[in-house]
Amino acid sequence: GTLYIKRNVRSDIPRITAEIREAHQAGVPIVVFLEANTSSGETVIPFRGALLQPAVNESWTVLPVHLHYRVPGRPAYESVAWHDDTPFLLHVVRLFGLPRIEATISTAPAQTGTERKAFAASLHETVLDLHRAHAPAAATGAAAP
Repeated sequence: GTLYIKRNVRSDIPRITAEIREAHQAGVPIVVFLEANTSSGETVIPFRGALLQPAVNESWTVLPVHLHYRVPGRPAYESVAWHDDTPFLLHVVRLFGLPRIEATISTAPAQTGTERKAFAASLHETVLDLHRAHAPAAATGAAAP
């Protein structure tokens, strides 16, 4: 059920947007990671809007979602996100060696958009607000109340 895009090949966008449209028409829920890259998770990098085109064209409602990870005793960005030059297998070994990872999913009210770049910017700001709500725990690695 996963659709893969060649992120460094712009000409792959029409293919993947057609597959997104087909999946949606078949009733399959769609999850798109609009950052289009990996990061440490310390912030939310700007969203790329190309994959929002089917949502704009078809007036689909999009639910902004933020995933927040917490690892007791350390900042989650040091151990959960694979964002640097660490070999993948080493990252997986370290990740599975963690005693516990807590994940929180936050949502904001659903949105629609009429222009994909503006829509991407609006969704980014919304998700960034959700991220900021978790910033103290994310920055310190401290336990949430």
